[in-house]
Amino acid sequence: MLIENRLLKLLFKIFISIIILFILLPMITIIIMSINPNRSLSFPFKGVTFEWFLNYFNSEIWITATAYSFKIAIMTAILTTILGTLAAYSLTKGNFKGKDSTFVFLITPLIVPPMVLSISLYFFFSQLKLIGTLLPIVIGHTIISLPIVFVSITSSLQGINQNIEKASRSLGASRLRTFFQIILPLILPGMISGSMFSFLLSFDELLIPMFLGGVEITTLPTHIWGQLTYTIDPTVSAVSSMIIISISSLVILINYILKKVGN
Repeated sequence: MLIENRLLKLLFKIFISIIILFILLPMITIIIMSINPNRSLSFPFKGVTFEWFLNYFNSEIWITATAYSFKIAIMTAILTTILGTLAAYSLTKGNFKGKDSTFVFLITPLIVPPMVLSISLYFFFSQLKLIGTLLPIVIGHTIISLPIVFVSITSSLQGINQNIEKASRSLGASRLRTFFQIILPLILPGMISGSMFSFLLSFDELLIPMFLGGVEITTLPTHIWGQLTYTIDPTVSAVSSMIIISISSLVILINYILKKVGN
């Protein structure tokens, strides 16, 4: 029996290792190809080059696209965090008619295909002549990111003992003061994780900027898509490598911050 348990544990570890390797292999391949001196993105290659990274930093188009992506992602993260916090607190602490319907409505974007949402937003904002501006893209990204932030903060609020809030109110604190001094510090980890996922989702979104950005706004994902569609540019590998490393570092940093906040 003991041998069987050890064998099962060993097989389970091997299975998990294979899954992790399967997930990491494409990212490792991209990082390796980013220092490939060959323009054909092929194996094997001799030597190492950082030419494709230099091409990125020397290209105004790449830098502009990156700046647009960061600007939109930051605005989306801020907006979704504010709206998600207000919605989560209202639905968790409030008691009003249509509460369940409101909850379902807020998480509906999770099941709506991005293509359908992008086309709908395009027809709506084209009537307002806002195609090619930041506003419709930020609104579109907020719609698809809000459910994640909302669920994250809601789970944090549900883990708070209601007696803490009642004790604060019984000692004379207003509802607003109770929220900022008692509730907000307790749900801060959920807000941070939700805003992080909102930022990453917005930064990586392709379809909404493609439909709503017009020719005026090109984000990093749309520019990468254009390069892969019409040309073979090894600079894409360098950009992808920087994105992988940056996102991995951000996740590690946020995890460290959450542990510090939790303690």
